[in-house]
Amino acid sequence: MQVAWLSAGQGCAVVANIVLFAIASRTYVKAEYATLRQVFLVFDIAAPVMGLGVSVALYHLLPNNPSNRGSLVRSGVGVLLVAGALLGGLANLLSSTIARLFSNPQLESVLPWLLPYAPLVLASGAASAVFVSAGRSGTMAMASIGIGLLPAVASVVAMVLGADVGVAVGTRAVCCAIVAGVIIACMLRAYPSESGRPTLGGVRSLLRVGLPLAAASVFGSVAIQVHGLVVATECTPEQYAVYVNGAFEVPVIGIITGAITSVVMAGMSTSCHAGRRDEALKLFQLSAIRSASVLLPTFAFLEFFASELIEILYSPAYAASVVPFRVMLLTLPCRIVVYGAALIALGMSSAILTRSMVDLVLSTGVAFVLVRMFGPNGGAAALVVTLLAWSVPFNLRAISRGFGVPWSACLPLKRVGTILVISLLLAAVVKGIALTIGLPTLPRLLAGAALFGPAAVWVMTQRGDLVLPGRLGIITVPRWRRPAP
Repeated sequence: MQVAWLSAGQGCAVVANIVLFAIASRTYVKAEYATLRQVFLVFDIAAPVMGLGVSVALYHLLPNNPSNRGSLVRSGVGVLLVAGALLGGLANLLSSTIARLFSNPQLESVLPWLLPYAPLVLASGAASAVFVSAGRSGTMAMASIGIGLLPAVASVVAMVLGADVGVAVGTRAVCCAIVAGVIIACMLRAYPSESGRPTLGGVRSLLRVGLPLAAASVFGSVAIQVHGLVVATECTPEQYAVYVNGAFEVPVIGIITGAITSVVMAGMSTSCHAGRRDEALKLFQLSAIRSASVLLPTFAFLEFFASELIEILYSPAYAASVVPFRVMLLTLPCRIVVYGAALIALGMSSAILTRSMVDLVLSTGVAFVLVRMFGPNGGAAALVVTLLAWSVPFNLRAISRGFGVPWSACLPLKRVGTILVISLLLAAVVKGIALTIGLPTLPRLLAGAALFGPAAVWVMTQRGDLVLPGRLGIITVPRWRRPAP
């Protein structure tokens, strides 16, 4: 149930932001739209570093310190407020430098909005750890919806009323800060019987636990977003506006893999600690099949209907966004499992740090080279190249050592490959039917989804690859059977 609440909240927040950016694309010229996206890009890049691992530390410390949970929460909020204020202050102080770096003079006048935004939003980022530990996932879902939906609605209203991009940025920043303030107030009351004050000892505990745990997360988070930063610094705002509308990861990745990982992670850890690594490997393989049965059909459908989706979301003016979108979709087949979950269960957390550090260095270097060679689309290509040439091979090699099997035995490659082929064939047939009928763009996309979705679900369930939501919890080794040859 906790996974369902969290997935629902995250999904609503993601949809709200997609709608916001779709409307903003039609409201402002590309340079102004780039300004709206680049302001928050600065925060997104810096937040993992400035968060200091406090959120991760709370996940570990709150269940194991029942006597001073209130104090830990207040200490964590205090640290994040200070770090966020520092981030906002630096963004304000360096606004002219950042504007020059991004070749966007308009940024200088809107970056000061990070002053009210950064402290409260950064501190509210620890809400998941607090609410989940307190058994209040429903509250966390409402918080995710609130911080995604309300600022988006307010920003859209401002745009409809004719506000310029500076006002739209300010509206979103202030509304996010207000909602984040409410979330923080709820966090501080999550443990009402424990009114402990923030302490220096609590801060030390959070940083001692959080900083090592956060290192890999920081490198990994920045590595995923660095391609956008390189494009922002190497290209014009107009080029960045087109690029950023296509170069995003489909939200279903985190929702699906996160939910399935939450279900199997405990079983994998238990099996590994008990020495039953063959059982843990089967669980890992099963999680890959369950994820692939959703992600690979999604990949196939979006590859064939990318142009329709981008035109509907962002208008024909952003038709060129289809290229980075299709390139970024190539990451989907690589994300059918959360490799880190297996490495943690195997006691190989240090491998995650090594991989993430190299990820960041390679992503940055390759992005600079490819963007200068091929323009903005090289940024998306850099992420895919790094993933295929380094991240996936490293993960499979490390996991194969942990399980004591060849790397090719870590994943059910034949079964996953069959899912991919079936998905591509279905998508090709559906696209052919949609084009033959000669429907306009929106009806073509809707008709394609109406044909492809039920067909894919039926095929995957008949094969035993897909388990419908009512039975999602049935992920246990005894129930898993290979399909008959």
